[in-house]
Amino acid sequence: MNATIAVLVRMVRRATERRCEQPGTRRGRQPNERSEAGATVVVIDNAPNVSPDGSSIAFDILHWDPTNNFLDGSLVAVMPSAGGPEQRLTTFDTFMAHPDWSPDGQEIVMNSYDLGNIQTTEHASNIYAVKPDGSAIRQITSSSVDGTMRICQPHWSPDGTQIVVAVATASSDDFRVRNVRPAVVGAAGGEPMLLSPDIDGGAPDLRPTT
Repeated sequence: MNATIAVLVRMVRRATERRCEQPGTRRGRQPNERSEAGATVVVIDNAPNVSPDGSSIAFDILHWDPTNNFLDGSLVAVMPSAGGPEQRLTTFDTFMAHPDWSPDGQEIVMNSYDLGNIQTTEHASNIYAVKPDGSAIRQITSSSVDGTMRICQPHWSPDGTQIVVAVATASSDDFRVRNVRPAVVGAAGGEPMLLSPDIDGGAPDLRPTT
């Protein structure tokens, strides 16, 4: 029997009620941040994402400026679940974040200029995929060309054919996010299709139900 796919959307507060940051603007401190005056601060952000076979984890790393006042980069890395050295799949200047493993473990999907860490930006936020060894990076979406429309928070569907995302729209004057809605895009590449114009929420995910 084919499973029915239900979309689980973690509802978020309206964008005007959020406190997130952009490069050059301080945000509220998170528990895993540390202050080192005059030194570069690197922080592991969010919970790690475990590979389907359980052997590896993927996670994002934030890079703070030497004053520890603003985020100036982020990247995606992997490491063995049992412990060991990290392997960085991207570089800080790409602002990659929010990794999620494909069901077969062959790719990791991620987004640039993550909505969770950068609420306001003039840069595009699109979806990318990369091999766990850092090779064969490919761009999945391209319809985000600036901060007025951003595609973020990707998660694979259980069958690996689709990726559910959050699509954020922002004002053109200050790039402040006004709406966040769930959408789906083909894993081979394409542009997102909104699941409903009436659902306002972020961090969507796909789960099989019976």
